[in-house]
Amino acid sequence: MMNKAKTMAALFDLDGTLVDSLQDIAASMNEVLVNRGFSPHPVEPYRVFVGDGMDMLVRRVLPKEVDVSSSLLRDMIQDMKLAYARHWREHAFAYEGIKELLVSLGEQGYLLGVLSNKPEAFTREMVSYVFPDINFNIVRGARTQVPIKPDPAGAHAILKEWGLEPEQVLYVGDTNTDMQTGKNTGMYTVGVTWGFRDREELESNGADDVVDHPQEISDRILGV
Repeated sequence: MMNKAKTMAALFDLDGTLVDSLQDIAASMNEVLVNRGFSPHPVEPYRVFVGDGMDMLVRRVLPKEVDVSSSLLRDMIQDMKLAYARHWREHAFAYEGIKELLVSLGEQGYLLGVLSNKPEAFTREMVSYVFPDINFNIVRGARTQVPIKPDPAGAHAILKEWGLEPEQVLYVGDTNTDMQTGKNTGMYTVGVTWGFRDREELESNGADDVVDHPQEISDRILGV
């Protein structure tokens, strides 16, 4: 049970939670695949391909019989970064109700943060682009020497910077990786069904609660 009175911050995943970025990710990765002589994928399978960092994305899109040598993986990750830099703004948008939720939480005095497995530079650029009027206190993406989610290291670093305990932070995400991150850190963990994965995955990976619309977070869970 979440202690509403003690909760002082909300930490969000980015892709599939705050922003629908799937089409641009798919277009960028497919461009790399075609340029490398591989077949592209429809957009829908990317719901499962994404969520665990760019390294794992490249591994998942390649045919199983391909030997993912270090050089191939490294080169395709670099290709993907270049392609995504060209395409990420084309179709990325905040999910319905997200901006209203963030404004409401900010007005109520909650600290707001983002923790993503997207490379840090892209994470910061996307947050600034999609939410120019939202005051996020902390925005973190994938960084060298910091394990990506579901390892709790990144979340613990944010909690330390905030000066908060895990039970004072609401964590919101859309994948099994996010639910595991929240549980590994000790935060109250909310899964969202408007993102890339379904309710069953969220519940089976330890979600304390699951919501179908952003307003449920403010109205039902936090009661603000």
